[in-house]
Amino acid sequence: LFSPNDHQLNKSLLYAYSQAGQSDAALSLISQMLVNKPNSATLWLHRANAFLQNKTQDKNYPLVISSLETAIRLGENGPENIALIAQLHMQHGSISRAIQLYQQIWQQQNNPQRVLEALNYLVSINQLVAAEDWLKEIKLNPSLNNEHKSQLFYLTGKVSQQQKKWHSAEIAFERALNENSINGDALLAAAQVKREQGESHQAQMLLLRASNIEAVRLSALTEHADLMMSLGRYAKALDYLQQALSFAPHESTLIENVQTLQRLVNQSES
Repeated sequence: LFSPNDHQLNKSLLYAYSQAGQSDAALSLISQMLVNKPNSATLWLHRANAFLQNKTQDKNYPLVISSLETAIRLGENGPENIALIAQLHMQHGSISRAIQLYQQIWQQQNNPQRVLEALNYLVSINQLVAAEDWLKEIKLNPSLNNEHKSQLFYLTGKVSQQQKKWHSAEIAFERALNENSINGDALLAAAQVKREQGESHQAQMLLLRASNIEAVRLSALTEHADLMMSLGRYAKALDYLQQALSFAPHESTLIENVQTLQRLVNQSES
């Protein structure tokens, strides 16, 4: 109170507000401090964080993004800040700007997994044109490990799959599995493509491989059960569903499906 323009004291008070979770007080203080130091990258970064931590109202993501953009322009352009603003743009801002930032992360090779997760998100929200254009721009770096290369081919295949380009999807999934034979997502997706092409036996082989991978075992078993049902092999479908239920014994949908299928098998045998 006695030294309102003491920047060092204000920084200490700002830190105290942030640690105490008093984001409104922090934002008010930051506004005052920016009047005297409008080109302080640290203050703009604090402003972005304060908006993110604000729990009294819905987060104002445009202000978070604009604050971070200013902080980065003024020099707070470390990898973590670039990654944060890229993620915020992907979910709440400009997808084209997010891609630009993720391309920077990819080129620097400081965290390729982040880029692949962002691509996966883009595919999941059905932004296929943007994802396809981005995948074409991505260059395979020799330093990438086989797992990352496999993920990249898998995502390329997912775009083709959702566009119903079955042949292109099949090739991409094969390349993904060549890089990493235990890529469970690629095995499941490749099986789906085989089903679409009417190649049930090949789909079964892929699903059997996937069922040995813990991360996708449940999905593989339920998918295999669905395939058996489509072929009229209800007893075999029941067997796969019961195996799935043993891994997720409290899953209500699975319990209901097992009970329904059990009745169908009993009727067919009687």
